[in-house]
Amino acid sequence: MKELLVGMSPLLGGMALFVYGMNGMSEGLRKAAGDRLRYVLGAVTRNTLFGVAAGAVTTAVLQSSSATICMAVSFTSAGLIGLPQAIAIIFGANIGTTMTAQLLAFEIEEYIHQCPKDVLAARELMLSLHESGLRFDAVLTSDDTLAVGAVKYAHITGRNIPDDLSIVGYNNSSYAVCTDPELTSIDSKVEALCTTTINTLMGVFNGGNVPVRTTIAADLIKRATTKF
Repeated sequence: MKELLVGMSPLLGGMALFVYGMNGMSEGLRKAAGDRLRYVLGAVTRNTLFGVAAGAVTTAVLQSSSATICMAVSFTSAGLIGLPQAIAIIFGANIGTTMTAQLLAFEIEEYIHQCPKDVLAARELMLSLHESGLRFDAVLTSDDTLAVGAVKYAHITGRNIPDDLSIVGYNNSSYAVCTDPELTSIDSKVEALCTTTINTLMGVFNGGNVPVRTTIAADLIKRATTKF
């Protein structure tokens, strides 16, 4: 008997923490909920079909039916939605939790093509896709090196850039201005990111005031491989 009680202690403790957390969440929602939140919840659960869809989509995004169900229970405890709406959401959550498995079941391997970050490898990959009958009119790469390979592919196959094929690189490296035509590329502002990070860390170490959030937006540097 003693061993049984000891073995059940973690389970009972976990359940107690769960119930406590749910009560705290419900109380917080009850105090924080405004007219806007009530309106949104009422809109997405105005009928059973909408409630099921909301539960399925939320679960697919969060990848957790448990989180969706906990939110539905908390919303119900806080009086933001009724029991029928919560049941619809929970039903949708159980549908949404199967979406990941279904997506994995689709045969999408034929649409995924990877190659090393190498100019010649990128060129050969696109030539092989071209020879297999796959037709495409745009290439968006994760690095300017791969975009150079796309330019070489276009020259070999006689495709006009940008009329027949648009190409966008990434990093706005020196490669972007060394091709003919010059590459449109996304400038990820790596230098600015590094400088800002170091300055922020030094400010923290020195006990100074540092910004809570810093936004450094990437730029699209338009050149001759696109028409926009």
